[in-house]
Amino acid sequence: MIVVAVRGVAKALAALKNQQKKKSAATRRGLKKAGLLLQRESQTLCPVLTGNLRNSAFTRVGKSLTHGDIVFVGYTAEYAIFVHENTGAYHHVGQAKFLEAPARRLEPEMRRIIAEEVKKG
Repeated sequence: MIVVAVRGVAKALAALKNQQKKKSAATRRGLKKAGLLLQRESQTLCPVLTGNLRNSAFTRVGKSLTHGDIVFVGYTAEYAIFVHENTGAYHHVGQAKFLEAPARRLEPEMRRIIAEEVKKG
């Protein structure tokens, strides 16, 4: 029988776990920064009558069962979805699709922000 003793496995595993935590924190920071960029841009396009809709914007980093860390950007005003989806309505200030349009346009920039944060780690 041959027995091999490997030293430092616990230390190596602890170091790997520490690196994983750092990358996870960096990913979450990148998601938050990217989400805040999207929130700012969407608020500039958001239709304004009283300011309630614009002021209900939020950005939160959370977990998804299927995707891991994820950023949520949205609006909590009860009527937000109706204003966002009503492309036929006249908006004196702002536009419909005020969240979707900048999300599509800013996707490369948001990916860059997240990657940059992860790289900094």
